Amino acid sequence: MSSIRSCLAPNICKERVSLLARHLEKRVVPILLLLGPGALVRAQDDSESGYDRLWANTRLYEGGEDSAFQFFDLSGRLQIDLAFTENGNMERTEFNVRRFRFGFKTGFLDNFVLHLEAAFNPQEADPAYSKLTDAYLTWKPRRAFNITAGKHSAGFTMGGLTSSKRLLTIDRNNLTQNIWFTEEYIPGISIRGKVKGLSYFVGEFSSGDDDGEFGDFAAGEFTLFRVAHDFADALGVEEAHLKFGYVDNHPDPDNSFTQNLYRIFSFNWVFETQRWGMGVDLSTGQGYAERSDLWGLVVMPFYKLSKA
Repeated sequence: MSSIRSCLAPNICKERVSLLARHLEKRVVPILLLLGPGALVRAQDDSESGYDRLWANTRLYEGGEDSAFQFFDLSGRLQIDLAFTENGNMERTEFNVRRFRFGFKTGFLDNFVLHLEAAFNPQEADPAYSKLTDAYLTWKPRRAFNITAGKHSAGFTMGGLTSSKRLLTIDRNNLTQNIWFTEEYIPGISIRGKVKGLSYFVGEFSSGDDDGEFGDFAAGEFTLFRVAHDFADALGVEEAHLKFGYVDNHPDPDNSFTQNLYRIFSFNWVFETQRWGMGVDLSTGQGYAERSDLWGLVVMPFYKLSKA
């Protein structure tokens, strides 16, 4: 777990702050420069509006009502770990770029969205490119029916349905790591929609050989079905979802996008008020080959000390 220990002696504190500052200058500043020539100046603005202006700059184009292209946005994320530990006379500082993704998303012809995004590892000079994450085209003629084709998220379980940008813990829980297909972005085709408080998702995805891009489609495939009901308005809270997920994965020794589980059931309840909330995940999977059957239960209460 990343941590920065507090210190009491002023001279030691000064040395540690200086050490951390050097690491940030050496590692973080070059990455921020990639986000745009004015990113550093805008990021130093202490006001909320300064950050709002920074994120607003990711929209490079916005068209009018009669335009063929509605918008063109830069997309991605940058998540950094910085750790400092001390044991007597021994000290260790470690810096790690946990996730760095960059790409674009564009909307055109009113009902189409194209999203291309890749993961990079700037700490490795060769290769800096790691893999393709999002590469899909979505047609969304109405809210109740959207169809997506390409490499996109195949989420289930409470942790698998939570973006890394919204995780409350450093890592996803052990249930998710062992039952969900942790290679989140998988080539396939899916249909989703929302009608009143009910939402659904049905997709067919490749389980085959994962080469960091689209794979070779030489192994199995899996079907993912999800349904959820939103109780937030009825309960008068910020979020209240009851979710059910089912996965039917074709067993194949060459599957590498997926775990060696061929039938998975997942029940999730997420409840959140302005200050506190709770997530519950009960999931089970039937193994094949040498993988045993699994089940797990996660109960995660939380309290928000500040409101984002």
